[in-house]
Amino acid sequence: MIFLSLAVFVVCTVVMVKRAFAEKTYWGLLSLIAPPSWPIFYAEHWKRYRVQGVVHLTSFIALLFFISLHIRAYPFEFDGTPLASVRNIIAPAFASTPLALERYTFASEDDVNALADSMGKGVVLHFGGQDIPLERATLIDGMLRMRSLPDARPSIELAIDLRKTGLHNAGATLLDLGPDSIDHPPVYLFEYENLNKRPKITSYDRGFWLHLSIELAEDERVSGDIRLRLPDEDQSYLVGRFDASKKDLVWEIGTVRRDYDSNDTIEYISQQYLENKLGGSLEQVVNFRKTFFQTTQVEPTASTLATVALNDGSIQYVELSLYKDPEAGWIVEHNTKAGLTAALNTLEDMPAGTVPSLTPVRNRVFTVEQADSLLGNNVAVITQNGRSKEGIITSVDQHSLCLTLPLNGSEIVMMIRRQDVKQIQLME
Repeated sequence: MIFLSLAVFVVCTVVMVKRAFAEKTYWGLLSLIAPPSWPIFYAEHWKRYRVQGVVHLTSFIALLFFISLHIRAYPFEFDGTPLASVRNIIAPAFASTPLALERYTFASEDDVNALADSMGKGVVLHFGGQDIPLERATLIDGMLRMRSLPDARPSIELAIDLRKTGLHNAGATLLDLGPDSIDHPPVYLFEYENLNKRPKITSYDRGFWLHLSIELAEDERVSGDIRLRLPDEDQSYLVGRFDASKKDLVWEIGTVRRDYDSNDTIEYISQQYLENKLGGSLEQVVNFRKTFFQTTQVEPTASTLATVALNDGSIQYVELSLYKDPEAGWIVEHNTKAGLTAALNTLEDMPAGTVPSLTPVRNRVFTVEQADSLLGNNVAVITQNGRSKEGIITSVDQHSLCLTLPLNGSEIVMMIRRQDVKQIQLME
């Protein structure tokens, strides 16, 4: 391509000089002595030579472009040649004096130590000129995440990917890295301006200071100490001692915060409830399924389906409903106790592992007070404004009904307030 563009350029130059002499002798001499005068010649005679002018200029640009590509592809060929200085401009990394990169700048150890000395237990991120407490920490599937509270401004989350380090699986391990270390675990910083919008994400995969120690604790928790200095414009840093849960729970003084909204919180509280109510009859809580909570309505509600193994060898499925108290947090509905007692009484008269069949329903239209008798049935709920919502009733509590609609291998869950229900129609 270099030779092709050079050939076109030479032909255009020869033709241009010939035509310049044909116009005026001084144009011809000027084009030979001062090539920068060529654009002026084409501008003066644009109507007659515009096609040649465009081809001439294009061939010159193409020639420079392909020469630059060749120099960058074979930079060492120009060592000790007159074009070495040109190579140093086009490919500065291969110059005799390599291109100097700006070194990272960090917050000083004194700044980090001053913040660490002024705080008790907890983690604080110095970011954007202010100190932001990161009050929630989890270590799930090798990802250490630390988050500020949802109503904090700015709302920040910092995540460190520890999966390749194996640190999250060890009993007590230390990770101490500097800017020149290799195999830094990726660090991600999320800035949430609005929880309904995508966050701004800044990632770091090298060039930062990180001191991280983790010790396994009890109750699916770990304790750790962290000091992280990032190479950003604000010289941000993170310092403190944390307790992280291996589930999405928030721990305070050795107990789980019951007002934190997460599926893991619902299941943790439900498991405590089952252990307390079933007592010696319970062998273990096997798992939870269909855990769901909603906080968008006036009265937040939740539900989950627990699989429990009893000490007689039987397996029982217990559906729990919860509501959120403004002061006490998530609480299991009291009417669940009656259901558990009935389940245990039934098991005494039945072979282990059997499940009673549903009583057939004969009526077609029901009131909201009769919703308990329709559990597991496909219904259409008619609301006060005349709208119809169809699905399987999977839970009923004192505040709402829960409808589940299977769709393409997944499920759509709908919560309907009892006061909005006009009637319930049984579907085929």
